Amino acid sequence: MKKTKLGSWVATNNPSIEEIMADAGFDWLCIDMEHSVTDYFEAQQLIMAIQNKGIKAFVRVGKNNQRII
Repeated sequence: MKKTKLGSWVATNNPSIEEIMADAGFDWLCIDMEHSVTDYFEAQQLIMAIQNKGIKAFVRVGKNNQRII
């Protein structure tokens, strides 16, 4: 039996918010770099904050560009 996974998009660049959301029981969080002001350094910090809580981190980049991805 497949279990439904619950996740959320985040558009903040504050790792504390992602940690709170991870503690709230989400299975994954997606950092939205297309519609936010999050830069690459901040995205790295957010990814680490999410993964340190043991959940999956995804990133929506602003362009379909192999260098960015």
